[in-house]
Amino acid sequence: MNLKLAEHSLTCKISPDELQQLEAGQRLRMALPTRPFAIGLEIWQDGQQPHFAATNSGQTIALILTLPKDAVALLRNIGRNRDGIRLMSDGLELVVQVDIRNDKRPRQEAARAS
Repeated sequence: MNLKLAEHSLTCKISPDELQQLEAGQRLRMALPTRPFAIGLEIWQDGQQPHFAATNSGQTIALILTLPKDAVALLRNIGRNRDGIRLMSDGLELVVQVDIRNDKRPRQEAARAS
């Protein structure tokens, strides 16, 4: 998984295998051992609305992204696509992409999740 932070957006690029894990209800986890704080990212599917939160617990800053089931299904159904899906959560644009270098699905047009 790759993560890109910008002023008003968060982009997560996942592998085709990680997409399968999301579809199976598993959590994706990534950790950056930076000093003095570690930064962790978790993504999973839950609920009807996308949600992003950041928490601080001691020496760890956790970034948490929950995706609605229909958004994960749309990510699968759009096929091979550079743009992925775009969601909004509290004024932050959340972009989730599947890394097309290893993606064997057919190429499709961009999609927006509700």
